[in-house]
Amino acid sequence: MKKSLDLENKTIVELAALITDQKKKLQDLSFDLKLGKLQNTSQIGKLKKEIARIKLVLKLKHGKKV
Repeated sequence: MKKSLDLENKTIVELAALITDQKKKLQDLSFDLKLGKLQNTSQIGKLKKEIARIKLVLKLKHGKKV
């Protein structure tokens, strides 16, 4: 899990790429869950929270530039 301070030091492009990667992981975990392969279902919730943190930092960075 990334810390807020780590995310704040990244650029907007890096954050956008990180969101894309996290969404891909979330999709893979969702498929695994439906196929019955996923053992630790809490990973999905943690990943969703991580995506929300990244989106928040991205939104704050966009707000500062406008």
